[in-house]
Amino acid sequence: MPARWIFPVLLALFLLSVPGSGRALPGDRIRSAKDFDSHGVDLVGRWAAGGCRDVVVDGSRAYILDGGRLETVSVLYPGSPVVVGSMDFPSLPLGLTESGVYLYVADGLDGLRIVNKGSGNPIEVSHVDMPEEALGVAADGDYIYVADGDGGLRIITFNYDDPRDPVEVGCYNPSGWNCVHDVEVVGDYAFVAAGYGDLWVIDVGDPHDPFQVGGYDLGLYSASSIAIRGDYAYVVYGNPALVIYDISSPDFPEYVATWDRSGSAEDVAVDDHYAYVADEYDGLRIISVADPSDPHEVGFYDPGSIGYDLAIDGSYAFVALNDDGLAVLDVSDPAHPGEVGFFDPPGPGDARDVAVAGGYAYVGFSPGGLSVLDMSDPTIPTEVGAFETDNSVYEVAVAGHHAYLAEMGAGLRVIDVSDPAHPAEAGWLPVAGAPWGLAVSGDFAYLAGGDAGLRVIDVRDPTNPLEAGFFETAGEADGIAVVGCQAFVMDRYAGLYILDCTEATPAMLQALSVARTQGSVHIAWEVAEETGVQEFRLYRTEPGDAVGPAAFTVPSSGRGRDEVGVPEALLGRAYRYTLAFVGRDGVESVLGSSDLEAAPPAALLLEPNFPNPFNPRTTIAFTVPAPGPVRVEVFDGRGRLVKVLLDEPLNAGPHVTEWDGTTARGRPAPSGVYLCRLQAGLRTASRRMLLVR
Repeated sequence: MPARWIFPVLLALFLLSVPGSGRALPGDRIRSAKDFDSHGVDLVGRWAAGGCRDVVVDGSRAYILDGGRLETVSVLYPGSPVVVGSMDFPSLPLGLTESGVYLYVADGLDGLRIVNKGSGNPIEVSHVDMPEEALGVAADGDYIYVADGDGGLRIITFNYDDPRDPVEVGCYNPSGWNCVHDVEVVGDYAFVAAGYGDLWVIDVGDPHDPFQVGGYDLGLYSASSIAIRGDYAYVVYGNPALVIYDISSPDFPEYVATWDRSGSAEDVAVDDHYAYVADEYDGLRIISVADPSDPHEVGFYDPGSIGYDLAIDGSYAFVALNDDGLAVLDVSDPAHPGEVGFFDPPGPGDARDVAVAGGYAYVGFSPGGLSVLDMSDPTIPTEVGAFETDNSVYEVAVAGHHAYLAEMGAGLRVIDVSDPAHPAEAGWLPVAGAPWGLAVSGDFAYLAGGDAGLRVIDVRDPTNPLEAGFFETAGEADGIAVVGCQAFVMDRYAGLYILDCTEATPAMLQALSVARTQGSVHIAWEVAEETGVQEFRLYRTEPGDAVGPAAFTVPSSGRGRDEVGVPEALLGRAYRYTLAFVGRDGVESVLGSSDLEAAPPAALLLEPNFPNPFNPRTTIAFTVPAPGPVRVEVFDGRGRLVKVLLDEPLNAGPHVTEWDGTTARGRPAPSGVYLCRLQAGLRTASRRMLLVR
């Protein structure tokens, strides 16, 4: 478990153990597991506080989106702010504004929430479902303006005295992919930040008929936030950090200047002289905008570089120091810790995690894999064994004779370390999400899988790990600790989840995939146990139709993994494939189903690359509707061409190409978000790809 999670988890355990406190703290609203997608794991309790997403101030009170919680904070005495009220959301709110007695919350996939500020705890009074994902919100008069992601700009009105029935009265959503991130309203104009790099100026003088009067396209950037001050709009992008526009003439906004630096800008606020840019990696940057044509940094707060992870064994601390390897500290005198040993691997890998067991330290590297160090003399850590992986190892746990690796883009890898000098792979299970946290307890491994939430894996047979349960948190599961059958999962944005994993058992059907290939359909599945299975049966129906006679029968192979190719049915129609098995007793049991969408014969289709995230290779599948010239390109986050993957005439139909993670000059491209663009004739399609080294 990463060291940064030790204190929050211990604090949560302490609070939950206080007599009379139960599983919830005052002001918490604990929801049942039915509000979350899960299997075999139940929500027991939750501390919803997490990363601060937004804040508004009204007089002596500040309202803060703190992960999955809305907090009311008295700032009557700014030096001593006091929380006076709170309410929890089941999901992860992303934007907040206020007007009068109401707060308006952009609650992601859960739409818009209207909340009465109240004198104590805020109270939700109304809710509006959005077509896509509410990412930002602004209010002006009787109208609420919602940045609804791919749903564009939505305009809502309601009766201020009775807000129970809000109604959408207008919408602006041009064709194409235009993810709307944020909105500000000044007078009769709405200023909208949309990715990639669009600033829209929308006339909302008549909210029932909004129309665009101006705009600016900076190129292939992903806008994340916008602030308006006077005649200027300040927009932050992943990189460059801050772009300034002159909006004195809303019909014709003009580019003014850019403040550029490497990093990942997430949010911006502006006063008369300064723009304050929140950078994901470099803390707070303070930019002088007294002269908007000459923005320049005047100050910053950087928390500094810290070790990625920490392990304690007796009187020694073992610290994974990123690209500086492993440091061994003597902490017998906690007031004067001192470095007594050091290990720096010869390769370029960064030390990401460390676990200590039985006189050995197990260090995960990114990239590189696992190093096994003999710590019998802590002053001279000595590598005695190593196991190379294709991807970065972000977390390491050791139990018995096995080391468990959370490998980015690959899932859970189990390594036999009974002979530390010769570690060898025992088993592997691909797992969805980005494995940021890992714990092993009893018969199970627990992965905090980023946006895939918690994944519970049965490792009683280390050579055949099986997924036994999952729980999808509201944000990104980032850290984990396990006590008995309870998992304490820290969500980067939505706080702490306390989950009961008592019912986690391997599902019979572990995986089922249905994919269209050249002229046929490929179906593959994996089951936890094939003993006692006589045969598998596949049914093909159109969604909504009753299941008819079995379309295909596949004898049991006994391997646990089976696949079959079947002829394509009618083109242009969607089908549902249902998998069942027949036991030795002749009884049939349905395992699951998967839908295969219709394949329009005249569509340009760019499939999601696989794997994603990846390191260093990823496969890109696409379909072109007609023969002709086809070009596949990769761009970086700043819109610069990285490499042309394909530029040649192709026949109509499906095709595959690959990116090996290098530039046009053959050099390794750095970690980051890239854009794959497919062009066939006058048609184009694009998708984002994540390279993690």
